[in-house]
Amino acid sequence: MVPRVRRIMLHPLTLAAVAAAMLYTLAGFTLVPWLVERYAPRLVAERTGHALALDNVQANPYLLRIEANGVALRAPDGATVIGAQRVLADLHAASLVSRAWRFDVLRIEQPAVHVVRREDGTINLADLAPRDAGPQPSAAGAPPRIVIEDGAVVGGRLTYAERTRRDEPEVALDPIDIAVHDLATLPDQEGRYSMTAALPAGARLAWRGGVSLPPLRSDGEITLDGLRAQTLWPFLRARLALESLEGVIAANTRYAVAHTANGLTLALDGGRIALTDAVAGMAGDPAARVRLQRGEAQGIRFDLGQRALTI
Repeated sequence: MVPRVRRIMLHPLTLAAVAAAMLYTLAGFTLVPWLVERYAPRLVAERTGHALALDNVQANPYLLRIEANGVALRAPDGATVIGAQRVLADLHAASLVSRAWRFDVLRIEQPAVHVVRREDGTINLADLAPRDAGPQPSAAGAPPRIVIEDGAVVGGRLTYAERTRRDEPEVALDPIDIAVHDLATLPDQEGRYSMTAALPAGARLAWRGGVSLPPLRSDGEITLDGLRAQTLWPFLRARLALESLEGVIAANTRYAVAHTANGLTLALDGGRIALTDAVAGMAGDPAARVRLQRGEAQGIRFDLGQRALTI
């Protein structure tokens, strides 16, 4: 028995299989993280002029998993534009033989996106457009075939800052949690998503619905509760003939959006907006106040294609 086992163990096919397994293990655990850490920042710098920082990259070839920690995308001036504490992707085994990238799990933890409108009116995120990307694919070209069975954004933060004015107002949505299921770029497949976000002073934004790609089609419902007018006031002050604005805003609507051969279509239906405990200070007269205990509009409809708004 022992000589037979020895012959099997020393057979060229057995030795080749063992060597292949060792190479696969070595490449998966060490080579893949090294390649990502070395070449991903270089590619990002060449395409966008931004610096990509990765504290640590780990891969597991047997679980088909890759994880990046301490991710930060920085502008040439050193300001962080996008960051995340952890990005985790679990690839489905079927991706090895199918024509689509299938992810069992795609999870982004504590991401942060900083949007800035600069003095010249441009948005900092526009700088991420690839430089010298070469010939662009035709509009009819198919996007990459991707399927995300379970995706999540956990504890995200979005900040928006105006640098076009002296007071430089800023607002933050924190935390932001997003969940998507069966999101795909394959034809005739619809995924579901939900999002919740906390706004300043206890306001909440909820967004849920379905989405399919390509072409873009999405429908669902958006709900906003407890938004204080003071949060919006720094952005509205220069556009309104008011000295101050207070109150609490609540709104919700159903929506449908699609990208067609004729362009983007957007329809809102069943909309409602309510304003309570509103106080507006009139410009030029600090003592003058307009008060509204409660005002509400229901049945709001909007059609972008027809340029029609019904209240």
